[in-house]
Amino acid sequence: MITKIKRDTKRMVCLLGMSALFAVNMQAKAAEISEPALEIGPILQSENAAILQPSFSISSSGTANVEVRSMAKGATSKIDVELNLQKYTSSTKKWKTVKTWKKTKNASNLLFADSYKLSAKGTYRCKCTAVFTKSGKKETITKTTGKKQYK
Repeated sequence: MITKIKRDTKRMVCLLGMSALFAVNMQAKAAEISEPALEIGPILQSENAAILQPSFSISSSGTANVEVRSMAKGATSKIDVELNLQKYTSSTKKWKTVKTWKKTKNASNLLFADSYKLSAKGTYRCKCTAVFTKSGKKETITKTTGKKQYK
């Protein structure tokens, strides 16, 4: 009888431990899922824009690879995108634009990608401004990526 109680107690402790691990894992997964939703969230509340998603990476050799995806809601007739690659200047504590790309498309979506060889090490980001035009009415949205280091 005592052996059965010990065995049942061990099983219960094991199940509780597994349940706790599962709960922690689910909370971590929820945090992973909600982070991108927060990044895109404000745009989804836009009148004309469905998606505006700039991104970039820096290779170990110092090449910045930039990309922007934009998609309008409904019958938007034109998308104008300006993508600025910026470097942080610690002396002035400001972001300075080192390269600008401008693209326009008379459609409801625009995808653009390019690369640029960085001339100096430092902290970089991309700032993207898109103008969505629908029935002559313009809506401007700006998004900035996270910072990346070129070491």
